[in-house]
Amino acid sequence: TPIAAAAPALAPFARVNLPPPTESVRFSIPAPPRRRSRALFIGLVAAAVIGAGIAVLALAPGPSDVSAAPGSAAAAPPTAPPPPAKKAAAIAPTTPPAPKTVRLRVTSEPSGATVVLDGERLGTTPFDATVPARTQPATLKVRMQGRIAKKTQVSLDTDVTWDVALHHLQ
Repeated sequence: TPIAAAAPALAPFARVNLPPPTESVRFSIPAPPRRRSRALFIGLVAAAVIGAGIAVLALAPGPSDVSAAPGSAAAAPPTAPPPPAKKAAAIAPTTPPAPKTVRLRVTSEPSGATVVLDGERLGTTPFDATVPARTQPATLKVRMQGRIAKKTQVSLDTDVTWDVALHHLQ
């Protein structure tokens, strides 16, 4: 056998006294670089982001959202979006705006008395006309010769009606 023929040539090495092996020798192989696992992680994250984007686009209604194939008779005509709902905060209170003019009606017993508003003669009773509205109080006076004049404070932010009885001077 070839091993028997090589034995005399190996004889000088057989004299080396080696201690008997007491432990097994372990060789450690360095771990492969983490490039593969890092690349795999980046690829999975990119796939998840792309998948989420496609899902959002697929679920979002859009102008091209048609239930039937183009050109078929079953395709529904496009509809206008519903009008936006009115916001409760945007609705103005139900208080009507202040009038620009108010109606002033004055009657007297006897009729024919002079009607004066803040020193300006307006006409005689029975008096019925519109006057400019105002927020400040006004003085309304009714007078007639031989009678006791009457005056009052009125608010001209709404219509005013005043019926006056003028008494004789004594």
